[in-house]
Amino acid sequence: MDKKLFIDKLRRKLKNNETSIGAWQQIGSSEISEILSSSNVDWVAIDMEHGCISNSNLPNLFRAIELNNKLPFVRIQEKSSKAVKDALEAGAAGLIIPMIENKDELEDLISLSNLPPNGRRGIGFCRANQYGINFKNYIKNPFRPFIVPMIENIEGLRNIDAITKVINVDAILIGPYDLSASLNCCGEFDNSNFVKSVDIIKKTAKGNNIASGIHIIEPVKERITEEINKGHQLIAFSLDTVMLQTLMVN
Repeated sequence: MDKKLFIDKLRRKLKNNETSIGAWQQIGSSEISEILSSSNVDWVAIDMEHGCISNSNLPNLFRAIELNNKLPFVRIQEKSSKAVKDALEAGAAGLIIPMIENKDELEDLISLSNLPPNGRRGIGFCRANQYGINFKNYIKNPFRPFIVPMIENIEGLRNIDAITKVINVDAILIGPYDLSASLNCCGEFDNSNFVKSVDIIKKTAKGNNIASGIHIIEPVKERITEEINKGHQLIAFSLDTVMLQTLMVN
């Protein structure tokens, strides 16, 4: 698939105040990737931070997602050059970056995600350029990865204005459990401090022309409409692990 074409389409969608819905995968199965990407989503996020997935799983998961012409994203496991490089060289179209706390670390990670002259990511034969087969086009016409920093603690909340002003940020995603834990109300999504904090993130992002988003944990479709009505544009819908749990007999 032409990643640049699909990424540009997603960027236009968000700039036009439309909603983008994605799936979230924690199990390293290409069959699950294929099923999730066959639904009405724009992207599937492979969770390297909390999921049971290794770097060697990524190429097969990405192939399954791309089979349905959907974008493969990765929630990287840590804020490091290696995590960025591993995801993009395996073929990721976008990065969801956990625990962003300030603009400096975000700018550094964005630089690491782009090839020279727009960034300082290393260049070499890898799966993303078919191990050199497509190398010339890869370096001549590089795509700019879709970048989504996650706001998950008080420090990120304090610096939300500066974070949402960073160049080449495509959207902000709220991690509800970590953010609520940082506010001493873990999982209490009706808590006034949590609700107020989410509202600050959403309004600041919108004021800086950046789409805000949130991860809905429970697989309840009505929740999507609720979050859209609250002003969120980027919706991560549930997780494969949680979907399986809801089918179990208790």
